[in-house]
Amino acid sequence: MIDYPDGFSNEWREYTMKDKDFPETIIYTDKERIACTGEANDHPRVYYTVPEVGFVVCGYCDIKFARKKPDELSG
Repeated sequence: MIDYPDGFSNEWREYTMKDKDFPETIIYTDKERIACTGEANDHPRVYYTVPEVGFVVCGYCDIKFARKKPDELSG
């Protein structure tokens, strides 16, 4: 059990990050391999293979990487 400082309510103690609505970050790329260090360079550099269909999710920061569609590449 976590020992919270005095003054925090039970509601706050039960609050989790899952209760918040955070915007989802999706980065579209034309590359097969990408590197991720987080939006603020806040985790180690990790490399992922981006599938042709669907996406890959960074295990540290949950950023999603997806391939650009062929019609999006010209332009």
